Amino acid sequence: MAGNQLLRGKKDILVGTLNVRTIRESYKRDELGVCMRDSGVQILGIQEHRIVHSSEIEYQDLGSSYLITCSAWRTSNGAACGGVGMVLDKKTAFNSLTSVYRHDRRTMVANFAGNPVTTFMVTYSPTEGADIVEAEDYYESLSGAIDLIPATICCWLLEISTLMSHPTIGGHPITRVPQTGTVDY
Repeated sequence: MAGNQLLRGKKDILVGTLNVRTIRESYKRDELGVCMRDSGVQILGIQEHRIVHSSEIEYQDLGSSYLITCSAWRTSNGAACGGVGMVLDKKTAFNSLTSVYRHDRRTMVANFAGNPVTTFMVTYSPTEGADIVEAEDYYESLSGAIDLIPATICCWLLEISTLMSHPTIGGHPITRVPQTGTVDY
């Protein structure tokens, strides 16, 4: 992890988010890396990778990019569930990465060099079938994660399934959830 600025003047970066619905098999991770390279995406937030590992954060070289994951978890019947991460292009995004951490099992935060620092947050909400307590706990934790980010350029890479049960994030009312998945508040 170096310290080259992620955002530089007029240079655009291409950012996305994807529910990968499992990339446990290595060929699926390799395919994700190839798709990143071919599409020109430099930062991709991923949800539901279902990779369980013992370390809090794990890095994997995918050739032209790096996969960074927070571990998925096991359900009561032993199935892998959830997991968030990012795929970062080696030339731009990974060289700008200064820190990455797991806020909770559903939220990962990455900081990139710049003035100000650029922060990306990847999060995966409980599905609409989750009970209200789980959804409320998630949004309370997400609010706490947002509150910990200092005044920076911040981008949230969200997959929000339980949004209608909780109309605010970080104390801010959510005013619009367009098809792109971005949230205005």
